[in-house]
Amino acid sequence: DEDEQRGTRCDNKFNAPDRDNNYAIEAFGSQSKCFKQGDKWEQKSCTMIKQWTRYGSGCYDYECKAGLLNIIVRDVTFSCHNQHQKIPIELVMSSSSGSWLHTGSVVCPACRDICSDCSREGR
Repeated sequence: DEDEQRGTRCDNKFNAPDRDNNYAIEAFGSQSKCFKQGDKWEQKSCTMIKQWTRYGSGCYDYECKAGLLNIIVRDVTFSCHNQHQKIPIELVMSSSSGSWLHTGSVVCPACRDICSDCSREGR
């Protein structure tokens, strides 16, 4: 039913917002978890700036690889070297109204909260 509200579970791909409303470049599915966001998100085009006041946490793909937790935003991998590390995100996304620069940040949790091998965290 199109009138059903989206849920917030990251592991459910049907909770994903449509491309035009995905201001925080979130991803939903089996490889996605909830991560804290560090700042409010903005979208900038050549003629307009949209500032989104709803932020706090978002769904992002992740992987545990080579002793680190990696957060994946729009197919770009960012490595978490320390708990509370703020990863700045600046990525261009296309929508029905053109290309937009999305800016915001994601905060790394403790690697051990998600991954079994955290041998390179803190290095």
